[in-house]
Amino acid sequence: MNRCLLIACLVGLVSAVGFAPPTFAESETRPERPANKQAKEKPPQSVPVRDEQHQFAKRVRDYRTLKRQNIVMQRRDYSCGAAALATIAKYYWGDNVDEEFFLTILDLILTPEEAEERVENGLAMADLRKAAVKAGYKAVVGKLTFEKLGESKVPLLVGIVVDDYDHFVVYRGTDGIYVYLADPIRGNLRIPSQVFIKQWQKNAVLAIAKPGAKIKDHSKLSLRGEELFLGQLNDQVVRTAGERPITRPSRLQKSFGFP
Repeated sequence: MNRCLLIACLVGLVSAVGFAPPTFAESETRPERPANKQAKEKPPQSVPVRDEQHQFAKRVRDYRTLKRQNIVMQRRDYSCGAAALATIAKYYWGDNVDEEFFLTILDLILTPEEAEERVENGLAMADLRKAAVKAGYKAVVGKLTFEKLGESKVPLLVGIVVDDYDHFVVYRGTDGIYVYLADPIRGNLRIPSQVFIKQWQKNAVLAIAKPGAKIKDHSKLSLRGEELFLGQLNDQVVRTAGERPITRPSRLQKSFGFP
């Protein structure tokens, strides 16, 4: 009991008088704490983002990059067919070609009058077949039902009509509900199968093959898992991409960066 009373008195005395840490005269030296070697040593960095010297080599891809991934984008009002043809040649058959490559060939096979008319009204699928053959590919134009189109093992060039505007795109595949396209203006997109069937021009397709090359099981134009399961192209992108109207590139310079 006396011990408890003594402790209570001491606590009361400290509270009443107040307590301050000891002070040192200017001539006196403040005692130093013993060195703690372990505290001075830099702990191992287990989290890379905390390492100031760490640099990331991989960058996050933005929406625009994803939309244009593995597509030759068109740069002229009339060149969607040449760009779609170049997309198949480059990203399926692996040839380093671009839109200009096929436009140059078309300049050689079209008469001046035909070339002028194509600039005004766009290229025909027959023109694209001739250009592909001239470039050394095997090419054929045919008609398919939608069911047969779904069985295709190679990407196909198809013509569609959107808002009364004739346009060429690359058919990449379908999951039965949606059709996946590589569009030289709008980029990668998917649209409902029934919408595609209505837009598809006369069920016509252009297939090109590289002599001596085998059909590929996978290519840069194959459908990717993140597309099928709304990974990279999220629900908002998927819902809006197919609704965007096709207009001539000159009207889309600010949005898509055409020269």
